[in-house]
Amino acid sequence: MNARPALRLASDPAGDAAGGSWLEVLRSAVRPEFRVEVYRPPAGTALAGAVCAIPGCDKLAHRRPLGPQERVWLCGAHARRWEQAGAPVPIDRWARSQAPVFSFMDVRACAVPGCSRSQDANGMCGAHQRRCRSAGRPPLERFHARAEPAAPTGRPCAFPGCEFPATPRSQLCDGHRVKFRRFRHYRRSEATIPDFVAHVEAQRGNDTARFDLSGLPETLTMELQFALQCRHDEAGATFTPGRWAGVVEVLRTHGVESLLGHEPGFWRELDPTWKPGNRRFGYIRYALKVLRRLGASGLGLDPWEPDLWDVRGLPIGDSYRHQRVSWIDWRGVEPAWLRALAKRWARQRLLTGSRSPATIHSAAK
Repeated sequence: MNARPALRLASDPAGDAAGGSWLEVLRSAVRPEFRVEVYRPPAGTALAGAVCAIPGCDKLAHRRPLGPQERVWLCGAHARRWEQAGAPVPIDRWARSQAPVFSFMDVRACAVPGCSRSQDANGMCGAHQRRCRSAGRPPLERFHARAEPAAPTGRPCAFPGCEFPATPRSQLCDGHRVKFRRFRHYRRSEATIPDFVAHVEAQRGNDTARFDLSGLPETLTMELQFALQCRHDEAGATFTPGRWAGVVEVLRTHGVESLLGHEPGFWRELDPTWKPGNRRFGYIRYALKVLRRLGASGLGLDPWEPDLWDVRGLPIGDSYRHQRVSWIDWRGVEPAWLRALAKRWARQRLLTGSRSPATIHSAAK
């Protein structure tokens, strides 16, 4: 066996395709709904992720408090509440007693029938809050049934997209006025309404899944968009938005222009934690697999031709997905005629299923 020379992957479309043909293949493969810088998957799809188990809470769930073996998901706020309650089990009974957590974006209508204003507290607008206090704080259900609607001001709330009227002494509706006051109290005492709006918009992605590809080269952007599209179509495993953002940030920081055309060791140099078993690196491996399959079909490339085989790009099905072998390296086999013969033997064995990738990997060493 001789020393293994450096070698670009010969089957990579990014390196072998003439001119802009690889980009053309990507453009024809990526559907319009995925060709955006920030992709927000529709609710109910695999990429949208799990929703909090609390009835009425539609926030993105980040935690499984009972462990990975259970399919109970909670958003961050309800996970903290569950821990503060002493981690009660069974969690389903506790979940039925919880109310949704509303964020800065959530504003609800006043509970008084016919009232056009938004809630301040106790389910009522500021006007009905004052009337309730003046009436001696009767039971809320009885007060709601008897109260007259508050007169609207005729001015719209200054918060973008809000359909409730502003209060008489503010540019905001009752609900957004309270949230703005809390924002100034807990975050920035000198904040203005535009500051509050900007903060809410910046945090909007935290409650829903989003995959941000802004600032990446065109080829890399479309490669990642195609990986998202394939994951969506499979409707099985998903990408975690937080881990996805970490992967994209590494690619952006190191100026990677394409996922293809790199040696296996390139990814370890990029991030030492990116190795088999690492979930972020798993996203890269998945993207490489679907991209090489696209290259093989779109450009007629032969995945068996190079001396470095990407196992996940070989047409051998998914029977060996449990094996941790990612590459089969023939570069150390000399002379060339012996290498060609060994590759032909290995290809036949893999296609017939008489040998596994792990066995072939050991034989190629």
